[in-house]
Amino acid sequence: MMSFQKQEKIEVVVMEEGNSPVRRWEDLNIDMLVKIFQSFDLFQLISVIPQVCPAWQSTCSDQRLWKMLDLSVM
Repeated sequence: MMSFQKQEKIEVVVMEEGNSPVRRWEDLNIDMLVKIFQSFDLFQLISVIPQVCPAWQSTCSDQRLWKMLDLSVM
């Protein structure tokens, strides 16, 4: 059986050095943070990542990260 996953198109804009405004990780859209955080393991999500800043702490609580837990690794 074949499995097809929906892929989202992500637009990447490259700005020349000196012209780009300073961007902060905590200002990144929560949807993008969730996508990034989905690659972290359970330990990182509950102990390391939330310590970075309030925005990341809030994102670690997002229900999309906790839909399925694999407790066999514990």
